[in-house]
Amino acid sequence: MRIDEALQQLDLISAVADRSRTFDGLRAAPTAASGVIALLAAAIQSRLVSSSPTPLQAYLLLWISVAAVSLSIVIADMAVRYYRDPTARARRMTLDVLSRLAPAIVVGAALTLIVFVTSPEVAWMLPGLWSVLLGLGIFAASSLLPRSLSQVAIWYIGCGLAVLMMSHGDGALSPLAMAVPFGGGQCFAAWLMHKQTRTHEVHA
Repeated sequence: MRIDEALQQLDLISAVADRSRTFDGLRAAPTAASGVIALLAAAIQSRLVSSSPTPLQAYLLLWISVAAVSLSIVIADMAVRYYRDPTARARRMTLDVLSRLAPAIVVGAALTLIVFVTSPEVAWMLPGLWSVLLGLGIFAASSLLPRSLSQVAIWYIGCGLAVLMMSHGDGALSPLAMAVPFGGGQCFAAWLMHKQTRTHEVHA
């Protein structure tokens, strides 16, 4: 066997080993659906919030609903794959990924409640904080996720910090503060997942 053929074989073995240590329970379609939902919500936000007698409550209700629906779609898909997968390793990895993402979600929910109840005047910070927390959650699970999804974590953190810098004053609670980080971030993640799936199919 020639050296270049041997190296190709080693690359294939290495790719298979990496996939065995990587959680593959996230799929492009549910992730893309959550991104589209965020973009649609951003499109109707101005009309919905401006017509409400309590704008902040309407804003939070809209985006908490979007988060709940999006999370439900992704988790439901993971749950179906969890119960269909016969291997204990895959099931254990599903629970490990969820446990690493959970703190960011719980802290985000707690911050939202605290700001709404005690300091509604700083609610403009919430979109940026949500984005940063989600990015940190993805980083926390990055050792189990496909390597390319680290780019999505960077996207969320970068967008979150940018939103915190630009959203005070007239830009407070702009629809773009959710559309770009979350709608764009989920669509970006879905594209990376689709690309990786196509790559695996080529090498299979």
